[in-house]
Amino acid sequence: MKRKRITVAVLALCILWLQMPGALAANGQMTVKIGGQAYTAFAAQVKLNGQEVPMAVPPYVLDSRIVVPVRFLAEHVGADVKWDQAAQRVVITTLKKEIELWIGQNRMLVNGQEITLDNGSIPRIAVFENGEMRTMVPLRAIGEALGFTVGYEAASRTGTLTPAEVSDSPAVPGQPSYPGSPAGNSIEKAEVMVYNGKVVLRLSGIGQKKVKVSALEEPNRIIFDVDGAVFTPGKWEFLPISYDNINKIRVAQFQGNGDGKEAISRVVFEVSKIANLSELQYFFEDNSLQIDIRAIEAMAEGRRQEDVADKTAPDKKNNEGSVNPSPTDPTGPQLVEDWRDTLERRISQAKLLPLPGGAEISEQNKYVHILIDPGHGGRDSGTISAGQKMEKDYALAASLKLKEDLQAMGYVVYMTRETDTYPDLMTRANMANSLKVDIFISMHANSADPNRAANGIEVWYSGVGKVGEYASLEKKLAAKVNKTLINATSAIDRGVKTAKHVVTANSKMTAILVEAGFLSNPVEEALLFTDNYRSVIARAVAVGVNEFVQEYRSALANSKNSMIAAEPIAPVIPSGSKRVSYRVNADALNVRKNPGLDAPSLGKVYGGEILTVEYGVEEIKKDGYTWLYTTDNSGNISGWLAKEFLIEQ
Repeated sequence: MKRKRITVAVLALCILWLQMPGALAANGQMTVKIGGQAYTAFAAQVKLNGQEVPMAVPPYVLDSRIVVPVRFLAEHVGADVKWDQAAQRVVITTLKKEIELWIGQNRMLVNGQEITLDNGSIPRIAVFENGEMRTMVPLRAIGEALGFTVGYEAASRTGTLTPAEVSDSPAVPGQPSYPGSPAGNSIEKAEVMVYNGKVVLRLSGIGQKKVKVSALEEPNRIIFDVDGAVFTPGKWEFLPISYDNINKIRVAQFQGNGDGKEAISRVVFEVSKIANLSELQYFFEDNSLQIDIRAIEAMAEGRRQEDVADKTAPDKKNNEGSVNPSPTDPTGPQLVEDWRDTLERRISQAKLLPLPGGAEISEQNKYVHILIDPGHGGRDSGTISAGQKMEKDYALAASLKLKEDLQAMGYVVYMTRETDTYPDLMTRANMANSLKVDIFISMHANSADPNRAANGIEVWYSGVGKVGEYASLEKKLAAKVNKTLINATSAIDRGVKTAKHVVTANSKMTAILVEAGFLSNPVEEALLFTDNYRSVIARAVAVGVNEFVQEYRSALANSKNSMIAAEPIAPVIPSGSKRVSYRVNADALNVRKNPGLDAPSLGKVYGGEILTVEYGVEEIKKDGYTWLYTTDNSGNISGWLAKEFLIEQ
């Protein structure tokens, strides 16, 4: 029995070893590819304050340097990491430092000061043996720039990070410190609240203090330094926020944390835009500092605060740049809901739209062919949430529901995939073109990682290479679908957008791409993996598509560049017509929706099969053939066939 237990344990360890990114040899040797060239490296480990730090991919030693995945910095040392794809630049930000590095370059900027890196410390994009691709940065250079003491234990190939003493640089160069009052120096809590009709960031536990407001760019930040205040909850506190222009709020002790300096607490708002700082508002009330978030939102949008202010808001008066609200609010402060409350609210607001039906709708829609593309699949997971939810799984589940709803309304529906497979992007577009479908819908979920606050719905179209009325049809379809999605979900409307996505730009028909929510947002991550909510999404897309088809049917059919043939041309019934039978004189023939070789196929008939020309002699000449409207003997398929391949019986 003991031997069996040992065998099972060894087997389990072997399986775990095989699942590790870039499975390691016994001596820790591994192969990574950088710039297409394979290098032999050795797996390493990193200890932070003496504790080993787990990582999704192993750090490794190459050219006598330990390099680590850049995401490690965000997850374990309290830094914020942003990636600039166009410039191939990594920006690492803390309250005190901003570090910029460029892939393949030996320069690093620390708070704007340039440092030259040695060749072994240049940031690289590494591809591991299992295909995972990560941005790897030098541990020593980054660690020391962030204020850590960096060590190396050669025997175990371990890099160590120990917090160094805080530097003597002032919080704001050239600015004096202001002592706080003896009482009310400690910020006991930071929370977003509604107070007197205003959404504020409330820092509880401090009396009147001197506040200095400043701004930094790349990334855009608005900074409040509160003199004489100690942030007691800890060094860092990230607060979720759900505005379009405010991405994140950070609160931390900036100075005076055991360094003998006058205490300064710092609040940082990460914003999309910076406008006039004079529009910002803050006030001291009830032993707390309250910063008006709506004013920051308005400033970030380039609007004046009075343009968005509540008409019932109290009068303003200057008090060190502050606004004092009336203390007579009968309701008192109200906590802004956390993400779990938001999830419950979003679930309660979501509604399953009614599905249009009836014989008339089904009869009209049976001539409209639609291709649904569940994004990603197979080896391509798409975005992965913090809870390890994969975009490809959401996309397939929602797409299968969409297929059911469209088929229920009579549409002919195809799928680029119905299982966990990966057709490449051009294969998906080519499939739409070869099927000559009328509408192409690609289903996706969004991500703004590491921004956990971004949320809402976007619908994209390309318009690339599509001219005239047809070019505008994509935008109209996107607008219809976007409208029904917002109506059904009550999500943030991020609007209709355009971009040259491969699948929509290379498909020769009306095509859209739906981003139904952000997997990087905890609320929408949970929603997108709730079966009922996926039904709401699918139904809303289906209803939007149907509304579009009913309103723009003629424009869609007659558009110059459209692959869509018009509604079936009803055969003219001549006076005294008679029914005539024909036999198929070919191996197989496509029954067309309309006369012409480019008209979509409704199905096939085969050699020897007997057909009936419904109304006798009515014929249409097109593409060098004479076309007859026929029905097969089973009555299952009616459409147009070239007379030249038929023999009258």
